[in-house]
Amino acid sequence: TIASHLTTLLRERFGKDANEIVYAIDHATHFPGPARAPSKKVRVGLVGPYEIAWKDIATGIAACRLAAAAGLQLELVRVTNTQPHAQEQNLPFPVEWHQQVPPDRMGDIYRSLDVFLGTSRGKEEGFFLPAVEAMACGVPCVLTDIPCFRAHGDHQYALFVPPQDPAAMAEALVVAGCTPDVATALRSGGIAAARRYT
Repeated sequence: TIASHLTTLLRERFGKDANEIVYAIDHATHFPGPARAPSKKVRVGLVGPYEIAWKDIATGIAACRLAAAAGLQLELVRVTNTQPHAQEQNLPFPVEWHQQVPPDRMGDIYRSLDVFLGTSRGKEEGFFLPAVEAMACGVPCVLTDIPCFRAHGDHQYALFVPPQDPAAMAEALVVAGCTPDVATALRSGGIAAARRYT
Protein backbone atom coordinates (compact mmCIF):
# COMPACT_ATOMS: atom_id res chain seq x y z
CA THR A 1 0.00 0.00 0.00
CA ILE A 2 0.97 3.66 -0.28
CA ALA A 3 -0.45 4.87 3.05
CA SER A 4 -0.75 3.61 6.62
CA HIS A 5 -4.55 3.96 6.77
CA LEU A 6 -4.82 1.67 3.72
CA THR A 7 -2.56 -0.87 5.42
CA THR A 8 -4.82 -0.76 8.48
CA LEU A 9 -7.95 -1.04 6.32
CA LEU A 10 -6.65 -4.19 4.60
CA ARG A 11 -5.75 -5.77 7.94
CA GLU A 12 -9.06 -4.92 9.63
CA ARG A 13 -11.37 -5.73 6.72
CA PHE A 14 -9.58 -8.66 5.06
CA GLY A 15 -7.03 -9.92 7.62
CA LYS A 16 -4.17 -9.14 5.23
CA ASP A 17 -0.75 -7.87 6.26
CA ALA A 18 0.28 -5.53 3.46
CA ASN A 19 3.71 -4.18 2.67
CA GLU A 20 3.75 -0.41 2.82
CA ILE A 21 5.89 1.54 0.37
CA VAL A 22 6.53 5.19 1.16
CA TYR A 23 5.28 7.46 -1.61
CA ALA A 24 7.77 9.80 -3.26
CA ILE A 25 7.54 13.22 -4.81
CA ASP A 26 9.94 14.90 -7.23
CA HIS A 27 11.84 17.33 -5.02
CA ALA A 28 13.64 18.74 -8.06
CA THR A 29 10.23 20.10 -9.18
CA HIS A 30 8.53 20.56 -5.81
CA PHE A 31 10.66 22.79 -3.63
CA PRO A 32 9.88 25.98 -1.69
CA GLY A 33 10.33 29.34 -3.33
CA PRO A 34 10.59 32.57 -1.36
CA ALA A 35 7.75 33.09 1.10
CA ARG A 36 4.98 35.05 -0.60
CA ALA A 37 4.52 38.60 0.64
CA PRO A 38 1.10 39.40 2.12
CA SER A 39 -1.25 40.71 -0.55
CA LYS A 40 -4.85 41.84 -0.78
CA LYS A 41 -5.47 39.11 -3.36
CA VAL A 42 -5.35 35.54 -2.05
CA ARG A 43 -4.59 32.86 -4.65
CA VAL A 44 -6.30 29.59 -3.66
CA GLY A 45 -5.29 26.35 -5.39
CA LEU A 46 -7.86 23.62 -6.01
CA VAL A 47 -6.61 20.53 -7.86
CA GLY A 48 -8.51 17.57 -9.27
CA PRO A 49 -11.36 16.56 -11.56
CA TYR A 50 -14.79 17.87 -10.63
CA GLU A 51 -16.39 14.68 -11.94
CA ILE A 52 -14.94 12.38 -9.25
CA ALA A 53 -17.48 12.79 -6.46
CA TRP A 54 -15.23 11.94 -3.51
CA LYS A 55 -12.66 14.56 -4.57
CA ASP A 56 -15.51 16.98 -3.66
CA ILE A 57 -14.39 19.92 -5.74
CA ALA A 58 -17.99 21.18 -5.48
CA THR A 59 -17.57 21.87 -1.75
CA GLY A 60 -14.31 23.69 -2.45
CA ILE A 61 -16.08 25.92 -4.96
CA ALA A 62 -18.85 26.58 -2.41
CA ALA A 63 -16.22 27.48 0.20
CA CYS A 64 -14.59 29.95 -2.18
CA ARG A 65 -18.00 31.52 -2.85
CA LEU A 66 -18.55 31.99 0.89
CA ALA A 67 -15.06 33.40 1.48
CA ALA A 68 -15.44 35.84 -1.41
CA ALA A 69 -18.90 36.89 -0.18
CA ALA A 70 -17.36 37.57 3.25
CA GLY A 71 -14.86 39.95 1.65
CA LEU A 72 -11.81 37.81 0.83
CA GLN A 73 -10.29 39.03 -2.44
CA LEU A 74 -9.89 35.54 -3.78
CA GLU A 75 -8.50 34.27 -7.06
CA LEU A 76 -9.11 30.57 -7.66
CA VAL A 77 -6.32 28.65 -9.36
CA ARG A 78 -8.06 25.58 -10.76
CA VAL A 79 -5.97 22.63 -12.00
CA THR A 80 -7.69 19.68 -13.66
CA ASN A 81 -7.05 16.98 -16.23
CA THR A 82 -10.64 17.29 -17.52
CA GLN A 83 -12.74 20.02 -19.09
CA PRO A 84 -14.21 22.60 -16.67
CA HIS A 85 -17.56 21.38 -15.37
CA ALA A 86 -20.67 23.50 -15.91
CA GLN A 87 -21.01 23.97 -12.12
CA GLU A 88 -17.64 25.73 -11.95
CA GLN A 89 -18.35 28.27 -14.66
CA ASN A 90 -19.41 31.91 -14.18
CA LEU A 91 -18.04 32.18 -10.66
CA PRO A 92 -18.16 35.50 -8.78
CA PHE A 93 -14.35 35.73 -8.51
CA PRO A 94 -11.48 35.39 -10.98
CA VAL A 95 -10.44 31.86 -11.98
CA GLU A 96 -7.07 30.95 -13.48
CA TRP A 97 -7.47 27.67 -15.37
CA HIS A 98 -4.78 25.05 -15.92
CA GLN A 99 -5.67 21.87 -17.80
CA GLN A 100 -3.55 18.84 -18.68
CA VAL A 101 -0.52 20.33 -16.92
CA PRO A 102 2.76 18.43 -17.44
CA PRO A 103 4.05 17.21 -14.04
CA ASP A 104 7.26 19.23 -14.30
CA ARG A 105 5.24 22.48 -14.46
CA MET A 106 3.20 21.89 -11.31
CA GLY A 107 5.87 23.22 -8.95
CA ASP A 108 5.67 26.67 -10.52
CA ILE A 109 1.87 26.67 -10.15
CA TYR A 110 2.05 25.64 -6.49
CA ARG A 111 4.67 28.31 -5.71
CA SER A 112 2.31 30.95 -7.13
CA LEU A 113 -0.36 30.10 -4.50
CA ASP A 114 -1.13 31.67 -1.15
CA VAL A 115 -3.22 28.70 0.07
CA PHE A 116 -3.82 25.14 -1.15
CA LEU A 117 -7.29 23.67 -0.51
CA GLY A 118 -7.66 19.87 -0.29
CA THR A 119 -11.34 18.88 -0.32
CA SER A 120 -11.43 15.07 -0.54
CA ARG A 121 -14.13 13.64 1.69
CA GLY A 122 -13.30 10.13 2.85
CA LYS A 123 -11.38 6.90 3.02
CA GLU A 124 -11.41 6.53 -0.77
CA GLU A 125 -8.51 8.97 -0.92
CA GLY A 126 -5.32 6.96 -0.67
CA PHE A 127 -2.57 9.60 -0.61
CA PHE A 128 -3.51 12.68 -2.68
CA LEU A 129 -0.18 13.68 -4.13
CA PRO A 130 -1.08 17.36 -4.83
CA ALA A 131 -1.35 18.20 -1.13
CA VAL A 132 2.14 16.90 -0.38
CA GLU A 133 3.54 18.56 -3.51
CA ALA A 134 2.01 21.87 -2.39
CA MET A 135 3.50 21.47 1.09
CA ALA A 136 6.90 20.74 -0.43
CA CYS A 137 6.59 24.01 -2.35
CA GLY A 138 5.95 25.92 0.88
CA VAL A 139 2.23 26.55 0.37
CA PRO A 140 0.04 26.84 3.49
CA CYS A 141 -2.64 24.14 3.30
CA VAL A 142 -6.28 23.81 4.33
CA LEU A 143 -7.19 20.12 4.27
CA THR A 144 -10.20 18.02 5.16
CA ASP A 145 -9.89 15.94 8.30
CA ILE A 146 -9.56 12.52 6.65
CA PRO A 147 -7.02 9.71 7.17
CA CYS A 148 -4.76 10.43 4.18
CA PHE A 149 -4.32 14.08 5.15
CA ARG A 150 -3.69 13.24 8.83
CA ALA A 151 -0.91 10.80 7.95
CA HIS A 152 1.94 13.30 7.48
CA GLY A 153 3.03 13.71 11.10
CA ASP A 154 1.97 15.17 14.43
CA HIS A 155 3.10 18.77 13.97
CA GLN A 156 1.14 21.67 12.48
CA TYR A 157 1.33 21.35 8.70
CA ALA A 158 -2.29 22.24 7.79
CA LEU A 159 -5.52 23.70 9.05
CA PHE A 160 -7.95 20.77 9.21
CA VAL A 161 -11.66 21.19 8.52
CA PRO A 162 -14.58 18.73 8.47
CA PRO A 163 -15.26 17.18 5.04
CA GLN A 164 -18.20 18.63 3.10
CA ASP A 165 -18.29 21.75 5.29
CA PRO A 166 -17.94 24.81 3.03
CA ALA A 167 -18.35 27.28 5.91
CA ALA A 168 -15.45 25.78 7.87
CA MET A 169 -13.33 25.69 4.70
CA ALA A 170 -14.13 29.33 3.96
CA GLU A 171 -13.15 30.40 7.47
CA ALA A 172 -9.88 28.45 7.26
CA LEU A 173 -9.09 30.01 3.86
CA VAL A 174 -9.45 33.47 5.42
CA VAL A 175 -7.26 32.54 8.40
CA ALA A 176 -4.53 30.84 6.32
CA GLY A 177 -4.61 33.51 3.62
CA CYS A 178 -4.76 36.63 5.80
CA THR A 179 -2.89 35.80 9.04
CA PRO A 180 0.87 35.98 8.42
CA ASP A 181 1.84 34.09 11.60
CA VAL A 182 -0.47 31.21 10.68
CA ALA A 183 0.76 31.14 7.08
CA THR A 184 4.38 31.06 8.26
CA ALA A 185 3.73 28.18 10.67
CA LEU A 186 1.83 26.17 8.05
CA ARG A 187 4.54 26.79 5.47
CA SER A 188 7.37 25.54 7.70
CA GLY A 189 5.31 22.61 8.98
CA GLY A 190 4.34 21.57 5.47
CA ILE A 191 7.90 21.73 4.18
CA ALA A 192 9.02 19.50 7.08
CA ALA A 193 6.17 17.01 6.45
CA ALA A 194 6.95 16.74 2.74
CA ARG A 195 10.61 15.90 3.38
CA ARG A 196 9.50 12.36 4.34
CA TYR A 197 8.57 11.52 0.76
CA THR A 198 11.81 10.84 -1.11
